Amino acid sequence: MLREFRAARYCFTATVLDDMVLPEYKGSTFRGAFGNVMRSLCCTTRNDECRNCEVEATCPYAYMFETRVPDDSDRLRNIEDIPRPFIIEPPETQATLFPSGSALSFNFVLFGRGIDFLPYAIVAFREIGEKGIGRHAGTYGRRAKFRLDRAEFVGFPPCTGCASRACVYDASTGVVHPQPCVNGAEIEGIASGLGGLDRLSLEFLTLTRLKYEQSSVERPEFHIIVRALLRRMSSLLYFHHGAALEVDFGGLIERAKKVTLAATTARWLDWTRYSSRQGERMQLGGIVGGAEYSGPMDEYAALLLAGTLTHVGKNVTFGLGRYSLACRH
Repeated sequence: MLREFRAARYCFTATVLDDMVLPEYKGSTFRGAFGNVMRSLCCTTRNDECRNCEVEATCPYAYMFETRVPDDSDRLRNIEDIPRPFIIEPPETQATLFPSGSALSFNFVLFGRGIDFLPYAIVAFREIGEKGIGRHAGTYGRRAKFRLDRAEFVGFPPCTGCASRACVYDASTGVVHPQPCVNGAEIEGIASGLGGLDRLSLEFLTLTRLKYEQSSVERPEFHIIVRALLRRMSSLLYFHHGAALEVDFGGLIERAKKVTLAATTARWLDWTRYSSRQGERMQLGGIVGGAEYSGPMDEYAALLLAGTLTHVGKNVTFGLGRYSLACRH
């Protein structure tokens, strides 16, 4: 199912240089800063829009932030939510004050061809640190600076207990060392080793925005999760791997309906964020909390494992839709 899939999660660690104030949920702030700096680094024409720009096809910013359906494509012509090849997983803490000298860490995930753009991301976050982010406490209109110290490739530990890390960037040398990514064969190998999967729990760690039959989902039934993961994996493979997800979508979804939501602590939360691109505040909401499922789930194991990297639902680029997975037999 996932043989063509590739992903890489990196943990970025930094040292705060000014007393830094960030919002409780930091993903939108990091994503906005990343987009602004990537555009300033990569855009050579300074056009207002990427579409029809003469260098769009080779521009890293256009690829990462303005991904679109190719003009000659005969598939996914009507897709509204084209996936970007990256996710920012912001600091998990809800703390808002980071004193000077404290540590700051966050994850950055890349998919498919996007993995080749890791050096651009490192340069961008290094520049974000130099320019500043959030607010410098006790000042007006100043941003707080940080120093990007290190980036590490993080292995694929869900349900395995075999986490691995390898340095890809150290500020002392300034050199980027590419590392092997997680691939679909590895994920399927881990999934096959689970065996007899009939009970599992998902913990929705960040707001997870799912829709089913045009309505927002507050009760995360298993087939709704499967539908969303299939859509996301299919579009990630198409846009960023040049591959198709060749599976029986209808059959997988119908069989998923036989898996029951045995218990849930998932609850709906609202969140308001400011969109600098749209110049207005946006009201977002999603579920957080746990869900326990019961039923035959072996054939979904690889998809669920991959989903801990891809996230699920809407607005995942700034960290929404992240979940962890625990298996029970």
